[in-house]
Amino acid sequence: MMPVVDPVENISEQIDSAIRNIKVPREDGTELLEAESETLNRRRKNRIEALKLSNRSWSFDNDVLKEKAINFFKNLYTIEGSISGRSMCANYFPQLNDGEIHDLCMKVTDLEVKAVLNSMAPLKAPGIDGLHVKFFQNQ
Repeated sequence: MMPVVDPVENISEQIDSAIRNIKVPREDGTELLEAESETLNRRRKNRIEALKLSNRSWSFDNDVLKEKAINFFKNLYTIEGSISGRSMCANYFPQLNDGEIHDLCMKVTDLEVKAVLNSMAPLKAPGIDGLHVKFFQNQ
């Protein structure tokens, strides 16, 4: 017995295949597949072509851009490169008071773990270990 093929799905696959195989003419007379053209356009769009320097002028020189990028990442996690020795995102999070810090340092009880596990949906996406919550709920 021959398998039943959904004609709509088959047409959809044919259309997708045809779109992937569309050739886009280039200025030099060669052709690219549509997917290759999209990749090149995305690369061109994501490319950093200029940086505003500390003196408020713009630099378009590739050597200057490369040097600034290398220096930025070299200094990113150093004491000298940080702001007053603190993290650059320190002001984005609320400060904890002493009571909140004390609560975070308390030991977690088995009852708390069990209550949290039982409050979770048993068959949602598994964790990084590949096990569903239901496995842990039944232990």
